[in-house]
Amino acid sequence: NLEDLALLFAHVGNQTETLIVLCTTEVMSRVWCVGEMTTARLHAVEAILVIFPDFGWPSTESIENCAVYVDGLQSLAEYGISEGMVKETFKWLRGLPRILLPKEITRASMDAVVGRLLVRKSGKQETSPVEGVSSQLSSDHEATFAQHQVSSIPDSAAASQVAALVDHSNQEAVCTALLIRELLKAHFPLLDLVPRILTEQDTITGETTLLVICSNGCFQHGAFVRQLF
Repeated sequence: NLEDLALLFAHVGNQTETLIVLCTTEVMSRVWCVGEMTTARLHAVEAILVIFPDFGWPSTESIENCAVYVDGLQSLAEYGISEGMVKETFKWLRGLPRILLPKEITRASMDAVVGRLLVRKSGKQETSPVEGVSSQLSSDHEATFAQHQVSSIPDSAAASQVAALVDHSNQEAVCTALLIRELLKAHFPLLDLVPRILTEQDTITGETTLLVICSNGCFQHGAFVRQLF
């Protein structure tokens, strides 16, 4: 709820057991996301990263110049968050446990992510086995952390009258398609009108309706345009 940021940060700091950070391409430069992550660190909230395939860590230069890297960073001062606190948060994030998403995100792979999040019990059982996930301790020059690699698990085929077309180069769009699919299940229990999400290799065969998930740059992606026409 971005209409009341004081309340938002209070929820993160005082009413959150585990903060799950969805590491997409822009999350580290979005000021309110940075504010939430910093609040979690300052209040010792347990946290875990879910890393998308196209995510990249901010460079050392970006961290040192975070007031430029994070647009509107100065606005966090109103909530007691300084530039120095943000720099420490970027360093803190590198030592958090992380779940690595596969390049091709499916419902089955997201089920594995949920299983990993549930079985870890706020970090108390970080290495408990989960089907479709390989776990290990890893490290870089910044820190040592638990790393969970999710396998690319294909979804089981199901007959449907609806196909969903999405740009698979945009992982947020893929997750949007998966979310829409799950929400529609409550309205179509027979599943014949719950969309089948097309892979880049799929062709439209027996479906009568095409649900097009429009995202930035989707019409510049060859597989998306081919399936559309």
